[in-house]
Amino acid sequence: MMYNYNTWMLTNRMCYDFDRLARPERFQRLFAVLRVLVKLLEMDLAMWMLRNPTRTQQNLCNPTRNPLVAQLVWNGDYGSVNLFVKKLFQMFINMNALQYPQEDIAVVSRLLNLLTVAVNLSEFQHSDGQIEYPCAKDNSQHYARQLWKTLETSGYFSITLALQTIRNLRSPFLRLRLSEHLLQKLNRGARLSNVRCFFKQLHERCWLECSDQEPAEAGGAQQTEPNHYPVLNAHRTRPKATEMYQKQYVELLLTGLRAYCDMHQLPAYFREIMTRPVQGGGSRASPSDESAPADGARIVVPKAVDDERMIFRGIAISADLVLEYRDDVKYLLLIEQQLKTLQSAEERALFGDWFAFLSEVDPTMGAA
Repeated sequence: MMYNYNTWMLTNRMCYDFDRLARPERFQRLFAVLRVLVKLLEMDLAMWMLRNPTRTQQNLCNPTRNPLVAQLVWNGDYGSVNLFVKKLFQMFINMNALQYPQEDIAVVSRLLNLLTVAVNLSEFQHSDGQIEYPCAKDNSQHYARQLWKTLETSGYFSITLALQTIRNLRSPFLRLRLSEHLLQKLNRGARLSNVRCFFKQLHERCWLECSDQEPAEAGGAQQTEPNHYPVLNAHRTRPKATEMYQKQYVELLLTGLRAYCDMHQLPAYFREIMTRPVQGGGSRASPSDESAPADGARIVVPKAVDDERMIFRGIAISADLVLEYRDDVKYLLLIEQQLKTLQSAEERALFGDWFAFLSEVDPTMGAA
């Protein structure tokens, strides 16, 4: 029998007909392509930001000058939560619920982070060549609320899934906002707007209101093989009640605190003030000054402050902003003191990751 091209194609059809491949192999190929595309979008956005250090908002909303990610996602409604964004939210949450391979969740998380940066850039404000930071305005807040709403209304929703989803987010802003929303399911008035809020949770020992049992290690679907891709159950109904355990509560608070510190570069500021004092005529307000707003609202005033610390390079700083940073540092130190008051071995073990985090900020702080 002559072995020609047609017979060779028929023999090897499985290798070239995507629809005839096994489900795991199809997904592996899809995510391999997605990794390349996400890397391309990341590099393009990074180069675009270097080329557009000012007028960021105007250039991102200009169809002739905006980056690839903006052209891919939006069609004139830059920064909005359109159908593409909603589908991406659902995809990310479903992958966490079904426990897809971690490397695949990571690449979708990178794409989600790209969109988060683009949304934030769509509302960036500059003042005399410097940026107002943090600059999370209506678009960013709405974007985070919609992600939480998608998670909360999922048929797979549980405290375990919520924590896992938050943990897999790359954006500190999203991790902080979702941590706050999840915390508000237990305490509607809870806010995580500054370090003082985290200290208040510890000082009032709020975790004792939760069950001290160990949370069940049950996700949306148990993964039995490394490359197994479960099928979504679209008719699944979420449980009517969810319970948070002490271990989960403590983890949630730490996740939020880490996200807040990452977002505001608080560890870097802490190290700066520990190693180099303010030069010149900068504000000398005491860290114990209570003039910062109690609700953590960040108010930017036009009064300039001379501060040479690296953490403030390129930032439109003000006296109020510096006072808020000092207030955060004060309460970070108070958190250390509060943790040292824990008496039982069980509680100290429960907060083991907190001590480790404080050690990352400053090695002298994490000594249990």
